[in-house]
Amino acid sequence: MYAGIDPGTSGAIAVLDKDGQLLRVLDMPSAKIDKSHYIKAEPFINALKDCEHACIELVGSRGGNSANSMFSFGAGFGSALTLLYMCDLKPIMPLPQEWQKHFGLGSIKFPKGTSQSKRDKAKKQQIAEKCLELYPDANLYGPRGGFKDGRSDAILIARYLYDLNTISSNKEAA
Repeated sequence: MYAGIDPGTSGAIAVLDKDGQLLRVLDMPSAKIDKSHYIKAEPFINALKDCEHACIELVGSRGGNSANSMFSFGAGFGSALTLLYMCDLKPIMPLPQEWQKHFGLGSIKFPKGTSQSKRDKAKKQQIAEKCLELYPDANLYGPRGGFKDGRSDAILIARYLYDLNTISSNKEAA
């Protein structure tokens, strides 16, 4: 089975079976202590039960993010990575551009002066559409109907991993 992880407090974990079918997707299990979010180890590890392969998005800092925000994100990424290794999973870590390019997602032309938030929203929408194209029954919405972009990211990250392994297996068999 294949696990895709979008790290961060609004991230998610997705698991595909050996045939690339979506088994489960769950929001990143976390607890808020004081002003920080921490990954809950037990549900994270349980989500990865029976997984043989893992992929976690390698995200770097972005302009406009505070030092506190980036420190918190880095701590969450490190925690997720540690938990993966505790599960004997040695993940691949693609940059967002790598897995997004694999699905033909990428440059959207915007008029000059378009805000970064509008650009981010359009990118999230593009990713969600691709996810629903591949997995029409995927639940990308929370209990109150709000869009959960971490879920679509995690699903496509898992699919990226599945595709890489399938391509690699086919080359070896040839």
